[in-house]
Amino acid sequence: MSDVKSLLFSILGLSLPFFFYFLPVSDNVPKYRLVIAVTSRLANIQHRKAVRSTWKNSLPSFVLFKFVLSDTSCNIDPLWRLEPEVCLPWELTTPNWIQDGTPIVPFSSEASSTEYPAYTGVVFKIKTFPVLLHGIGISSTVIRSLQSNATVSLILKNRSTGKPVLNVAFNSLDKLGSSYTFKSAGMKGLELAPGFEGWLYFDRHGLNVPQRCSVNLQTQLGKHGVLIMTGLRENRTFQFPYTEESCPLVNLEYSLIDPTDVKQHIGARETRNKVEERKMKEVEKDIHEEMEDHDDLIFMPSKDDEPATSRNIKAFLSILTQEVNFDYVLITPDTSLINIDTVLSELSGYNSWWTSFQFFVKRQEKDLKLAASTYPPMPRVKSGVISRHLADFIGSNSEVLQDFSSLPVSMSVWLAAVGPKLRDDDRWIGGPGVVNRTQLWKEGKIIVLEDMTTEDMERVWRD
Repeated sequence: MSDVKSLLFSILGLSLPFFFYFLPVSDNVPKYRLVIAVTSRLANIQHRKAVRSTWKNSLPSFVLFKFVLSDTSCNIDPLWRLEPEVCLPWELTTPNWIQDGTPIVPFSSEASSTEYPAYTGVVFKIKTFPVLLHGIGISSTVIRSLQSNATVSLILKNRSTGKPVLNVAFNSLDKLGSSYTFKSAGMKGLELAPGFEGWLYFDRHGLNVPQRCSVNLQTQLGKHGVLIMTGLRENRTFQFPYTEESCPLVNLEYSLIDPTDVKQHIGARETRNKVEERKMKEVEKDIHEEMEDHDDLIFMPSKDDEPATSRNIKAFLSILTQEVNFDYVLITPDTSLINIDTVLSELSGYNSWWTSFQFFVKRQEKDLKLAASTYPPMPRVKSGVISRHLADFIGSNSEVLQDFSSLPVSMSVWLAAVGPKLRDDDRWIGGPGVVNRTQLWKEGKIIVLEDMTTEDMERVWRD
């Protein structure tokens, strides 16, 4: 149990649920015209201070205000997280037999009664440490099926530029490997730098390609390794999330460019994580003091990372809709300045979602679990107002709604099933790219200023 959660229980008592500190102690539950949920990270103490000293000060009594946070800090050093914004450990090892030039192959065939769908392309990324690509390979079964004068091209594309970096032809006369047949990436190999994202594929059109097969994902460098598979994608098709219940018909052979450097970093991993843990304990101490001075914090049971924002809002609305009498919910991050008078004067609609929307936005790779090529109508910004009806839907279905790459994306998918009335209002667009946004906000022509520093928030409010 985290220190933050322990303090909560010590203050509230083990038998008291989270919603208890939503409300003032009273026999009569008040009716709130608006509930404001400000998403925040544990370390954003100065941002919360800036919100309190600016627009929160102008709230009337019929508005309920809460900062919504995770209750558990992330004690993993950023270098050793699988993704920078996600609190999941990057599992990487380097056995003693890994030396300069030691070949590593992600996939090996295996005899198994269980076969999985075959794919003619994989998407991967190189994390933190560079690798040297020695060759790329294709399933020998595919080559055996080629007619005598036929060839198949195996292409490696740089996904950032969309340009091929390697194009190798295979034919029926090639000497076949037992499971995959490889061809060289050049005499010196091809260096793939950290952050490189590649797509290795061939076109199955006109080929006798197996529909199912069985391969094993090798873990010589740990569960995740340095070359991390992120997707399955064939030519002229959508990308799907990578899963071990698949059978890629392509393969790579690579080595670590500097395995000694990798081993040294791994040797320092525990120390770095302990430093991160000590840093977060200092943050928790500051939060303890903050809680003594303010009653506007509510903690949801989650790890403090970016994906938790969606989970926390779901949990918050689940409790809110059961225990609080209200009409609307304003959701906004702690880096925003809200023109609250405008918001309060224009609340309307039983089934309304009020923000600025964008339409037919192409699905991002982080959201491959969404079975569509585009998102439903999605907010352009991180702030907006939903009606009680929509809040009830999210709250009552919080256990089954999936989380996506950001809160705007999650909200767009969650509410698509309800068919909300969209109040598309460009006054919600107040990001750094808006010309003269501060003046427009002061004139009431913009509802929100987003992505503000604490200094800018206080300066704009003061001036």
